[in-house]
Amino acid sequence: MFMTNNVVIRYLSMQRRNRVIILIILLLALIAAIVSAVAGLKTIFANQYIVKEAILSIRITRVISALLCGVLLSVSGVIMQTLLKNPLASPYTLGISNAAAFGAALSILFFGGISIPGVTFVSAFVVSLVGLAIILLISSLKGGGVESVIMAGVVINSLFSSGIALLQYIADSAQLASILFWTFGDLGRGEWNTLFALLAVTVVATLFFYSKRWDYKALEVSDEYARSVGVAPIRCRLTALVIASLITAFTVSIFGVIAFVGLAVPHIMRRVVGGNLNYLLPSSMFFGALFMVICDMVSRYLLSPLLLPIGIITSLVGVPVFLIILCNFYRR
Repeated sequence: MFMTNNVVIRYLSMQRRNRVIILIILLLALIAAIVSAVAGLKTIFANQYIVKEAILSIRITRVISALLCGVLLSVSGVIMQTLLKNPLASPYTLGISNAAAFGAALSILFFGGISIPGVTFVSAFVVSLVGLAIILLISSLKGGGVESVIMAGVVINSLFSSGIALLQYIADSAQLASILFWTFGDLGRGEWNTLFALLAVTVVATLFFYSKRWDYKALEVSDEYARSVGVAPIRCRLTALVIASLITAFTVSIFGVIAFVGLAVPHIMRRVVGGNLNYLLPSSMFFGALFMVICDMVSRYLLSPLLLPIGIITSLVGVPVFLIILCNFYRR
């Protein structure tokens, strides 16, 4: 009886601790967003019109882009790592990001993506859906298991990476520069109409995933246990992976390739709050938003006035985390 009470007390204490951590991360994300929006504005206070344009058209849209992008990529990473039972799974490592990058490169090279608004976005989104369809096709041929999805993702990643390299090889100097710039990622592409759409996608996707967290917990135990509690493993897993891939494709098609956010953020928060999706999902959402805002500020001020692509900053953080995960994975 005494041991049972101790377990209950420790569990309740852990719950309170995790709630406090989530609240702190949310507050830090909001503070970082405000700092990012107003930092450096003293130098342009003399001209009110410039101040207005800088705040409304550049700073605020950029901050909102960072927040939403961080939330979506992090949530996608949590879902993929949980359902595939692999800490190395993420939108980037499964090839969804590279598929979108190939679509963007294709539009720049052949469909006037440089001069015609919206063509690059549409092409990147469509090709990322093609990549997702190939993953689902290959995995269905193998029975739709976890291993088959991971192997299919590796194949897709290699396929579209080779395709991007081929397009870069045949592109002229202007096209090559555009392709490279797009694959580095850029939060400055966010506009109000796309941000409203992205906000709607964020709300719907996060509410859906959180409402299904009990199903995902059952799948974490085993497919047999999931069936015993009324969850269809293949359908539940594929539905979640499709939605996670779609929101990744939508994000990447707007901002370009932003690597390792979906890999690094869930892994960091799993170390902080544990693997319980009740806390891992919201903490990853808010920490992903905080992470992206901080990376955006670093990209703006590290070599100021030179603006570094956001994808370079996230990769500098994500690659060491990836190597740590890889070493731990093989050590087990």
